[in-house]
Amino acid sequence: MITQPSLATLTARFLANREVSTQVDSAVEPHEVASAFVTDPKSAWMEAIAVAKLLGVKDSVPMPSDWAGYVRQAGGADYLPMCLGNFPQQVSDVSSLISGKRATAPTTTRTAQPTKLPILTALLNATAARGAGHFANAEKHLAEADQLAHTDSLKTLVKNERGALAHAKGDTATARKLWTELSTTAMGAFNLGILAMQTPNKSDAKKHFSDAASRLPESSSWHHLAKMYVALS
Repeated sequence: MITQPSLATLTARFLANREVSTQVDSAVEPHEVASAFVTDPKSAWMEAIAVAKLLGVKDSVPMPSDWAGYVRQAGGADYLPMCLGNFPQQVSDVSSLISGKRATAPTTTRTAQPTKLPILTALLNATAARGAGHFANAEKHLAEADQLAHTDSLKTLVKNERGALAHAKGDTATARKLWTELSTTAMGAFNLGILAMQTPNKSDAKKHFSDAASRLPESSSWHHLAKMYVALS
């Protein structure tokens, strides 16, 4: 099995070939650089819980038993919100980003593993329900998380997940309101960039993604995805 290169490497390849790729005849699909690689489930899981770690959650978060299967099905995203359960390697179709065609990510089902921190268990249950399109169930778990959020960091984490749920439901106004309240955080800035990419004014997207990248360590794949989005905006 070939291990997928880091998103930093994929971004560098993308940037190096961007001018050439955008001039490819419309009848020819650009070569898909990520298609021959397999995402490492453990690496994907670390990125999927990155927002919790950025907000100071130190408890260990066990990887769900069916996570590896989920990772194999979860590619095909284009503009991916930074939230629990998402990981940058889902943005595997570089050609859709170059061409501007919107990719349709599949609806996938997975379980959430219990954690030592009840609020994190509730939030992971919410993300699993959101990914499966079970929005009412996701809302139920977020309501549970609201009751357990006793610190500012945990309240920020819940708010970000509420923004992700609103975005998944197509409620852009609510997502924008929630993420604007988090605009001084890495995930808030990143997700405002995601929303801006869906509007004609891409300069706002560049600003938000640049801000997000500056707030994220270079060791994070989210940092490199933000950089790639900057190049596209």
